[in-house]
This record gives sequence, C-alpha cells and structure tokens, in this order.
Amino acid sequence: MSLSEKNLLTVKEARSELFDNAISEYKLYEMLRQGELPAVKVGAKYLLRRSSIIEWMAAQEQSALAGK
Repeated sequence: MSLSEKNLLTVKEARSELFDNAISEYKLYEMLRQGELPAVKVGAKYLLRRSSIIEWMAAQEQSALAGK
C-alpha cells in the first residue's frame, strides 16, 4: 500500500501530504491537543483520517470565503 492509499496518517505524514509542510509540526500538535483538528489518539500517537482532514480543510476554506 502506498502512502497515497493510506486512510490514517501520522502527524508527520499529514503535515507532508495534506498541509504541504506549510504548517509546523509543533503547530499541528498544538491544534490536536486543543481539539481543533479531527483525530484519534492511540497511546501517545495521534492518527488523522485523510478524509476527515480534507473535509475540515474544505470547511475552513468555506468559512474564510464567507467572511470576505
């Protein structure tokens, strides 16, 4: 299975694949701890569902566009 086929991503994978490294790993962890991003925590590790993050990003974009 290639990375692009994975549904669950680690923070590093999500940062690279979905956020194009435009946000720091520290900031992602901060957002996860504050419940701003949809994720599941397994032990000390966060896993992000690709489809949930894409939906979250679309909602953020719609919100930003509505505010203009």
